[in-house]
Amino acid sequence: MEINGDSVTVKPDKKAREWEDTIDDMLLLETTDQASPAEDIVKRYKELAEIKRGWRALKGTIYMRLLRIIGNIHIILENFFGSIQSRMTNKFGIIFSR
Repeated sequence: MEINGDSVTVKPDKKAREWEDTIDDMLLLETTDQASPAEDIVKRYKELAEIKRGWRALKGTIYMRLLRIIGNIHIILENFFGSIQSRMTNKFGIIFSR
């Protein structure tokens, strides 16, 4: 990389690019489990990734259900307080403003 006044020139590093192409799509795992074979560790890691993916999907579903429930509660409360307001106005002449 060279900086000349207001311009920056970047030249690609061919050795670095070759190394990046070599390790592309590789997985580096670190573990303290010295007894298990590498294949088992990779298998457990991939299973963990599947579990996390499923959990994210489940959390999305739960979140959407909670939003619907909260929306329904809001509608119920709005109707309830509207009914009270109407009764108070009819019975006592109290006028509510928002």
